[in-house]
Amino acid sequence: MGFGVLCAVFPNKAISQTIYDENLRPKTLIFLEPPSQDEVGRLYKEWQLTQKAEKLKGKYGGQCVTFARNFTGASPEDVSGMARNVKTNTTTPELGAIVKTDESKAGHLQVIIGIDGENLTVVDSNYGWDGIIRIRIINAYDSKILGYKTLYE
Repeated sequence: MGFGVLCAVFPNKAISQTIYDENLRPKTLIFLEPPSQDEVGRLYKEWQLTQKAEKLKGKYGGQCVTFARNFTGASPEDVSGMARNVKTNTTTPELGAIVKTDESKAGHLQVIIGIDGENLTVVDSNYGWDGIIRIRIINAYDSKILGYKTLYE
């Protein structure tokens, strides 16, 4: 499973969420218990990030560092240069964080738009060396992950 889209919230009733599996096929989940305020906030943030990524998917985004900086609103002081030189500040994945990997000599950056257990749904650009924006699912325990960069410390 991957990223989700919040569909409906009914006070003291149920919540439905559309999620996507590894092949990015939609499935709808129904939660019979009302979600906590924190869960509603998390689902809403995931929905916002997913909507933003879906609008960009397939378009030209350029280098991964520039894309990650623009997508997250990070400053050039925080995210610039080669991906391998971007400093991380946590080992815990969270929505909106930048993921730094060693997938090439230059490294690679992507942004977390969904978390489902150990699966991270990420959006990135230039993964195929073509500058195209993609949505992918990666494992949070992949040995290629060097750390995460949140925009607050």
